[in-house]
Formats: sequence, structure tokens, C-alpha cells
Amino acid sequence: MIIGVSVAAVVLVGLLSMAGLHLKNEGFLSSVSPRRNKGRNCWKVSLEDIKFADRSRAVLPGLRFGSPASGAVSGKHQSLLSSFTGASHASLLNLGTTRKFVPSVGTYSGRPVAVKKVSLGDFNITSNVKRELAQICSFHHVNLNMLHGICFPPHGSGDVTIISDYCQRGSLEDIIETEEIRLDNVFVWSFMNDLVKGMLYLHNSEVKSHGNLRPSNCVIDSRWVLKLTDFGSISCAASCEKTRQAEDVARFTRMFWVAPELLRRECPLKGSQKGDVYSFAMVAYEVATRSAPYTDSQLTPREIVRKVIRREDPLMRPETGEDFSSMPGLESLIKDCWTELPENRPDFTAIRKRLKGMEYGRTFNIVDNVIAKLEKYTKNLESVVAERTAQLEDEKRKTELLLQRMLPNSVADTLKQGNPVTAEHYDMATIFFSDIVGFTEMAADSSPMDVVTMLNDLYCCFDAIIDGFDVYKVETIGDAYMVVSGLPERNGDRHVTEIADMALTLLRDVHSFRISHKADQKLQLRIGIHTGPVVAGVVGLTMPRYCLFGDTVNTSSRMESTGAPLRIHVSGTTAKMLAQHKVYDLVLRGEIQVKGKGKMTTYWLLDKVQKGQEEPEEPPTQPQPQPQPQPQPGQHKRQKTVMSTLGQKSLD
Repeated sequence: MIIGVSVAAVVLVGLLSMAGLHLKNEGFLSSVSPRRNKGRNCWKVSLEDIKFADRSRAVLPGLRFGSPASGAVSGKHQSLLSSFTGASHASLLNLGTTRKFVPSVGTYSGRPVAVKKVSLGDFNITSNVKRELAQICSFHHVNLNMLHGICFPPHGSGDVTIISDYCQRGSLEDIIETEEIRLDNVFVWSFMNDLVKGMLYLHNSEVKSHGNLRPSNCVIDSRWVLKLTDFGSISCAASCEKTRQAEDVARFTRMFWVAPELLRRECPLKGSQKGDVYSFAMVAYEVATRSAPYTDSQLTPREIVRKVIRREDPLMRPETGEDFSSMPGLESLIKDCWTELPENRPDFTAIRKRLKGMEYGRTFNIVDNVIAKLEKYTKNLESVVAERTAQLEDEKRKTELLLQRMLPNSVADTLKQGNPVTAEHYDMATIFFSDIVGFTEMAADSSPMDVVTMLNDLYCCFDAIIDGFDVYKVETIGDAYMVVSGLPERNGDRHVTEIADMALTLLRDVHSFRISHKADQKLQLRIGIHTGPVVAGVVGLTMPRYCLFGDTVNTSSRMESTGAPLRIHVSGTTAKMLAQHKVYDLVLRGEIQVKGKGKMTTYWLLDKVQKGQEEPEEPPTQPQPQPQPQPQPGQHKRQKTVMSTLGQKSLD
């Protein structure tokens, strides 16, 4: 019976052992902290246990890459920390920081850590220091930055590497110096409250004091929570060594946060609790004013420290003023904390009570405040989006209007859709040309500005008139004005009447047009019209133009150039189509010699008669005596310019 029980017990123990081994292999026991297994040596960390995302960042000063302490990175860990090392410190409302010092970043036990190498000089790590390190590594407080441990380099040099939690938003010093972050009362109170709670925890622990309190040793995590760091004997020794090695200005500047009584004698390594209160006053001053202590002073840092040590009257302290107008309670608290006698300074328990009693000492934190602002912003977002959309639509409308002024509407719509515009043949269209008789002499006798003003006034008048007709202005070149009807939108046979009515209206209005710089001179407009087949298309990419091609363009230009001032010269084809409507007064001009065309029978369009009057269905066959127009100086040259611009082959 006893043997049976013993065998059963052995089997049970074996099964439990196997189950425990299985659980461990499966990761169910991985939550046990590795520090428990180390006991008193929980503060010791091997650099090989730290994984770096970037191999180059793993090379700390004083360590040769590839050595056992260099923390070589395996391939599977190459991308583990990319979200930490490559990420911006701005994630909430685009509030970022520009960090003065960015530590190497790695992962330790699956969490991001900051890796910082410091020099301790001749400081010895005694058993008391090791005991303190173990205590600090066991601290768990929301306002204390967790210390994971210390790494010792090979060959026993005096430098060590401190491993602590990585805070994405940098230090309080970075926040203060980043102007993009607006520190309102909520920020000020939240930072001060976090700082005081962290100091209360330290002063009530076996560490007793911080000894190195300054904005650079207050770090901010992703939720804008302030955490104290770099406290304890190791960090204080590193700070003292850094001060000793610094240049004159930097060395004395680092003393601004040290209490006067600690400057007058060889102070304890970790300072004192009352000294921490003095340092708190300096940090609170920086948060409230967003400036370092003594920024406005004309004295050098050495002179400032000497005046603080000598206890001169008045005491050497930073100036307070308008920056505290909205926080009078904080101003009086700061002055009480940096008072000369240590025994007159309040402790952090009293400081916390005074902060709670202030107007802005509420029970919400920065994240709550940011969320409230986001909710308010969301409510206004719809109206802002609507306003921006209206502005976008207005700009789009202006762009489309400009495009439609350059190209016909149908062509512009095709181009906006990203489709090509192919050349198109039109069986019948009517083209209008006009120019100013004597323009060359007028331009020679006028200033360029006067010429531009005159043409602008004239063409603005013309543009306003043609808007009432189914026509499209092709272009203007100098004093030449070209209009077409019947394309790109076909309108049956109306193209000839649209151009004729438009030409009569232009000619009538030009009689009343006055030249601004030559009021006594009358503008002599000459018009030519022809009807025939045309090919139209868009030419060019950088500055596309809608151009017309074909013999009809040439003939229309010849009708204008062989016409007479203040007359409308039309071809036989146009006259025949107009005669069918029985409302136009046409007069036969007769046969004229047209360059490149030979003899052509042309007509004068005089007017549009009232309906009901008898008009022939064919244009008149008996010409009336008309003066033969003489070519104007420069006319031949301008005509060639128009032809070449339209892409036509010269008829000369």
C-alpha cells in the first residue's frame, strides 16, 4: 500500500514537472519579471539584452562595435523598434518637440528604453550604492521614470550606461523651448502637479532626495505625463562629473538650479530635501515664463552664481512679472520656495496643498483637456470644411471661367475630363475679320501705353457685344479681331446671320467709340466676312490654342483687307446665304482682284431692313460705284502675321 502511494506521488511530481516545463516553453510563465531571479542584482543589465532597431545606434561611446557588450542586433530584431526610433515626437494635435539630446533607443524585455552613457569620474560604486540601485529599480510610480538598470563596459572603465524607460516627447526643457506648444494654465498646473507628486514619493522613500532636479531631468511620456528621472547616487555623480568637465559658462549655468546653501559648501552628493524645493521653484518659474532663469540679466553665469552665494540684498533671483498675471498663486508659491533660509521653505506636502487650492488646480489632466478641445474642434469642423469647400469651389469656378475664355466651352470640358481634342471638319461656318484702318500711323503717333489702352477699351466693347450672339472669338492679334460662328457647336445655317447681325452691331457702336488720347479722331473699322468649310482643332500643350484652318480663313482675311473703312465686305457665298433671309440690305460691289484667289464677286452689307419689306431672294447683280480702297501702310505685313499665327500657308 505504501509502495503504491509512493509510486503515485512520484508519477504526480513528474507530471507536474512536465506540465510546468510545457507552460514555460509555451510562454505562460513569461510574465515573471527577470529581476526576481536576479534578487539584489536586479539593477545589473547586460548590453546584449538590449535590442536596437538601427545597428549604428547600438554603438555607444567607448564601446567598439562587435564586442560582447556592443549589443549586436540579430536580423529578426532589425525592424522591431522602427516605430520608436523613426517616429516623430508629435502625435497629439501636432504638438512636437525639438530635442536637444536624443538618446539611443532600444528594447529591453519588450519595452522601449533610452540608453544613455555617462561618466562617473572617480566615483566608487559601493554596497550602499548597489542597494540604492536595487531600490530605485523597484520603484513603480506614475511620476517616476522607471530605471531598468546599469550596464558596465568592458575593461572596467569609469563609464556606465543607464537604461531607463523611453519617453517619446522628450524632456520638459524641450517642451518649454518648443514655441509651437502653447503652455496654458492647464499645462502649467498638470506639470507642476506631476512634479510635486513625484517629489513626494522620492522624499518619502529611502532615496530621500532628488539632488539633480532641473527641466532636463523631467521627461514627458506620450500622454503628456511628467516623470522624474536621473535621481539617485549614480545619476548625481554623473551630473557632478558633467558639471566639472563643462566649460566655464556651461558649468556655472548648471548651478542656477542649486540652492544657495548647497553652493556655499561641499554639498552632499544627492543634495537635500530643502534644496529640492529651491530647484522646484526654478523649474516652476521656467514652465510659467517659458524662459531659463536669469535670461534678462546682463551678468555672466559666474557673476550670477557669485551674487547668489554672497546673499546680497536684494537677493539674486529671477524676475517675476506679467507672466504670472493669470497665476498669482503660483508666483507667491515660487517666491516662498526659493527663499534664502531653507527652514522657511515649504515641503512638498504643503506645496501640493497650495497647488490644489489654486484656481487652476483642477482634477483633470492634459489628455482630458486635449480631448475636450478635440470635441470642440470637431463641432466647428463642419463649418470650417464648408467654408473651405466654398472657397475651393470659387477657385475652381474662376479657373474654369479662365479656361472657357481661352477655349470654347465644349473643348474646355473635354480637356478637363482628360480626353484629347481631335481636329474636326465643319462643312459650313462663317468667319469675321476686322481691323483698324490707319492703325500703323496711329500707333507710331502714340505711346505704347496709349495704344494698349485704346485696344483694351475697344475689345472690351466688342467682347460685351458678341456675348449676345452665337459666336466664338478665336483671337485678337494687334488690331485684328477674329470671330467665327457655326463651330465648335454646329447651329445649322444660323452662323451666317449671327455673324452678319454681330458685324452690323459692332459697326454701329464703333461710330460712337472715342479714342481716349485722340478725342477728335474717329476710329475707322474695316470688316470682312466669308462663309465656307473649316477645320478646327486645339494646337499646343503648354499654352493650347483653338485654331481654324482652311481656305475659308484666307478668304475671310482677304475680304477684310480689300474692304473699305466703316464698311462690311462680304463674299458672294455669304451674300447668297444672307439674301435667302430677305432682311439684309446687300449692295453688289462687283468683281475685284483678290490676291491668291483671282477675280471674285463681292458685296457690301449695309443694314438689316425691317420685316415685311420686299427683298430679293438673290443678291443684287448691278454694282454701285464705290471707292476702291487703298492698302494701308503695314497692312500687308500684319496680314501675313495673322496668317502665320493661324497656321495657314502664306498666299504671298
